[in-house]
Amino acid sequence: INAEYGNLIVDGISEANPNDIAYVYSGYAPLSVRLIQKSLSNEMDSLLKPLGIPVSQVSQSLPPGAKSMNSVNLVFYVGGMTFTEISALRWLNSQFLAQGKKPILMATTKMINGDTFLKDTVLHNVPLPFGQDSFTS
Repeated sequence: INAEYGNLIVDGISEANPNDIAYVYSGYAPLSVRLIQKSLSNEMDSLLKPLGIPVSQVSQSLPPGAKSMNSVNLVFYVGGMTFTEISALRWLNSQFLAQGKKPILMATTKMINGDTFLKDTVLHNVPLPFGQDSFTS
């Protein structure tokens, strides 16, 4: 999966002077952010076509007489995103801006961390692995 999805594990990452989104996890690139990076770099075809997933891009033109506004890349996470994904997207945004590309605007339905993930799992009675009855057993 590492090679298929654009090098999720990157050796030799410098956290002081990062050159890849993998710096956020000391060498591991979050899959969601790597897919966003590939999508915004028009590289999604090479990732999704081997999986049999159709790829299409849609652009919208302005109606006649409409005033042009600055455009952005809107990234919306349904179900939540982690602070690490935000960090990786912020780094990616800085790289895009330095290249004169459109900025990335992030939105999510919820912020996720270890505590919220476990609380939601227990609250919604998600089955636990290995036949456990609770997280404490």
